[in-house]
Amino acid sequence: MAAYAVSVNVIFLGGADFDPPPPLGTTDRSRYVKLTTQEEAQGPEMQKWIEQAGACRVGSENRQSGRTRITHGPARSRSPRLLRDSVASSRT
Repeated sequence: MAAYAVSVNVIFLGGADFDPPPPLGTTDRSRYVKLTTQEEAQGPEMQKWIEQAGACRVGSENRQSGRTRITHGPARSRSPRLLRDSVASSRT
């Protein structure tokens, strides 16, 4: 997550595999979304991406290629409140 004065970028490692993938980013497997309102952060698309991210595990880097292996595994609990608080604090 990268917070700026007017927006928050939420970056998903392995986001290229999401259905549908977040709209921004074209290099490697990462994708991101730029949020400017609390409503965007709480929207159904964002919820789907957070759920999909919770089902992914990031493995160790492949030393030969330098790429990080993304595998699907049991979902980990993610707090939407953290995202909401980040968006709210970036607007102040």
